[in-house]
Amino acid sequence: MKKLSLILIIVVILVFIILLTGYSAKASFQKYKSNEIDKNLLQSLITKRTEIMNNSLYNCNNIELTIEQLKNIEKNTILENDILVLKEVQSNPTDYARVTNVRIKDILDIKVKDDIYEIISNIEWDISYNLEDYTEEHDYIIQIAHHDGQYYLVDFRLQNRQ
Repeated sequence: MKKLSLILIIVVILVFIILLTGYSAKASFQKYKSNEIDKNLLQSLITKRTEIMNNSLYNCNNIELTIEQLKNIEKNTILENDILVLKEVQSNPTDYARVTNVRIKDILDIKVKDDIYEIISNIEWDISYNLEDYTEEHDYIIQIAHHDGQYYLVDFRLQNRQ
């Protein structure tokens, strides 16, 4: 009877150790996945998007060419929104503020779910409008998808401050 109790205790301890090890490995994997996204990657994607949109707005690039360029760095919601903006600008040309530079100041938080990274980031924009230059800084919620070995912007919105 004592031998059976001892074996049962050992089995329970082993199961507990296995569960802890599995939890620790999952936490380590999530941390590893979060570290894949860094300021340089985010800076690169946001800068490319800004350059593509600026070229379309100010250099009168063909809208189809612009959409194809955006498809290389965007998917889903942000791509759909950018296409709507481009079509609206084409239909109603006017003066638009020009982003002359963009800087990722800080990554405040990263959450990972499947292959979607949700990032809260502080971004600073240098803007030129009507011969006036100014800087704006805001926090954004940015979603990035990892698909076929490449990263894509899938959502980009201003974080609501409460």
